[in-house]
This record gives sequence, structure tokens and C-alpha cells, in this order.
Amino acid sequence: MRPLSTIVCAVLPLILSACSTLAANPAPLSTVVTLPESKAEQGKALTELMSCDGGLRYIPVPAFQANDYTTVKLVSNTPTVTREAFPSSTDEINKLLPNLSMDVSSEELGGDGQALWFKTGLNHRRIVMDFMKTRTEPIVDASNNFYGYGRVGAGLRLKIDLSTSESSFDGSLIGLAASAKAKTAYGRITAETVGLNNSDVTLSMPFSADFSEGSIQKIIEALAVIKSRLHDNSNTTLVPHFLARVTCAKTTQTSPKK
Repeated sequence: MRPLSTIVCAVLPLILSACSTLAANPAPLSTVVTLPESKAEQGKALTELMSCDGGLRYIPVPAFQANDYTTVKLVSNTPTVTREAFPSSTDEINKLLPNLSMDVSSEELGGDGQALWFKTGLNHRRIVMDFMKTRTEPIVDASNNFYGYGRVGAGLRLKIDLSTSESSFDGSLIGLAASAKAKTAYGRITAETVGLNNSDVTLSMPFSADFSEGSIQKIIEALAVIKSRLHDNSNTTLVPHFLARVTCAKTTQTSPKK
């Protein structure tokens, strides 16, 4: 199998740095990423994102390691795209992941008995929250099929499966804590550190917990620890991972563009 790799458009990290978006029904994505031979589809997708008036969709995928990135250098006074491996230094990786954001996605779950905690007559949802240092990159597979733009980074991923009696609810951590306190929502929480290794973070993180006000409070405290340790060059290791696709909310196409 070819090694995993990722590519980056030099302009996009500054454009999409602070998006907090709501997504549904994540689509599968190839885990093999290479530098495309043609930039035409990337330019078309970039234009689509820049003109998107329906908001952006953040679509999480299973995290896998990103081995390299692209940068633009002047060669004989000509801008040239080159691909380079991510450095091992935490300080250098932090410079390559300039954006810090909390991105949220939500999808409806079917109450078909797949989860034992499902309660009849309630709404069932899965919420994914990514608190990450990131950069935004164009993604293609080994056959040069372009899949749009995505996020690469490191940090914390929360997966919250819940049943709620509310027809609509606040998907923020504070809103979820209020729902837990009022006992209008039930479920479970799973936490995953992605590309982040620090002993203080490991000790503070409740990796699996019941859906309760106390558990959410511990997660909020762990987020504060993570934020303070991201730039701890002596005790923190960062390994960038591919995290999600970013598309225009009005876009319905999920198949690759050739």
C-alpha cells in the first residue's frame, strides 16, 4: 500500500480558520492521499467554498495520520508547490497548524435497537465535537480523484450519543450540561485524543463516561488542560492527523470528482 500523505493549498488555512459548523451523514473517504496532477477541480471547489451562502458542513471521518504537507516556494522567481514531511518538533508543528477551533457535527440516529441505551419516543442523535489545532487542505486519492477540502490537525475529539425528549436542543457543552441536569437527555460520552500525547492530558481525560453534568464538567476542565499543553514543547508530542471534510452546506455530491 502507498504511504498516507496529505496536501495543502497555501491560502485556505487563513480563510477557513474559525468555522464552527453543523454537519450530517458523514460520507466515506479514501485513506490514501497524494499530490494531484491537475489543479482545475481544486480551483473549482475553492470558488464554491468562497461563494457558499448556505454555511459550511464539517464532516468528521476516522482520524488517520498525515505524513506530509505542501508549501509554496519561489524557484527562479516562479511560485512552485513542493511537498515536505511534517517535522518532529512540537514547536514547528504548532507553526504549521495555525488554527484553533471547536467544530461540531450532528447526525440523526435510527432507533432500531443497535444501541442498548435507546429509549422509545425520544430523538436519537450523535454529536461529534473536535477541539483541534488545524490547517485546511485539498484532498485527493491515489487515482487523483478530488474529494474537496479537509482539515488536518491534532487535539481532542468527543463523541456524544444521546436520546433526548426535546425536539431541538443546544449542541454546545454548556447546553448539553443543562440538558443532563434537567434529565431531558440520556446517553454516553466517548473522548479521544488525536495526535496529542501529554501525560497531564491523559490523566485529566475521562475517556468514557455517562452523560451527566459532572462528566461534561470534567471534559470542560480537560479542554483547559489541553489548551495549556499544546505549546508545551518539552512534554507534548503532536502528530497531525486527517480529521474531516469541509464542504458547502448546499453541496449534495459526495462521490469523487475526476
